[in-house]
Amino acid sequence: MKLNMKSGKLGMLTVLAIVIYAVMILSSFISEMDDFMLGYEMGSNLGRSITDSTKQESAMKTVYFLDLKAGESISTFPDTICNLKGAQKIPIRFDKAQILADAFSKDDKSALRLMKQLEIPLSLLMLVIVVLIPVFFIKLNISLKKEVVFDKSNIKCMRWIGILLILYYFVMLTVSWIVYKTNLMMFEFAEYKIQFKQPDLIWILLGVVVLLFAEVLYRGSKMKDEQDLTI
Repeated sequence: MKLNMKSGKLGMLTVLAIVIYAVMILSSFISEMDDFMLGYEMGSNLGRSITDSTKQESAMKTVYFLDLKAGESISTFPDTICNLKGAQKIPIRFDKAQILADAFSKDDKSALRLMKQLEIPLSLLMLVIVVLIPVFFIKLNISLKKEVVFDKSNIKCMRWIGILLILYYFVMLTVSWIVYKTNLMMFEFAEYKIQFKQPDLIWILLGVVVLLFAEVLYRGSKMKDEQDLTI
């Protein structure tokens, strides 16, 4: 009976953890769905343009995603927008923008090509990490349901989960840096500064916590082995 209760609690916690993880990934994906679809469409069009030998590089267009900061003061509103309810223009400022511009810079063409080439495999690596984390988690849960706690495979799974979470953060950080440097190569505005988008630190925090639990499990495993030897 106790075993069934433990298994039931473990199952509930597992489902809850998977749901939270899925919500974190999906909420991030859904919030940027429009940007993703726009980037995918423009990337596909750019790919077709590059393979078309008759297409001139100067005619190739793509979309850039920018994080912006308006002016030097927090009270700066450099732009205006028409308010249809009142038929008047009101001040506005932007913190994000999508810009359709030339795919390649005239000055830093080779550097820009390198940036774009690096961004693709890193984005694929992020996708692989997102898939691998729940795989290791489910494998760990199956082992725990069998009442196998102090086992080397469990410690290995937890360490992999922690490492992948930390790696996911640093891959996102690298992609953000590439996007930031690309934007700096392409644009400079009088009223706005281009900002670096910092990834959410929750990923690296989760990774460190999981690695901490893995270390606790490792110490517990060593103590158990020592007790077994003394017995």
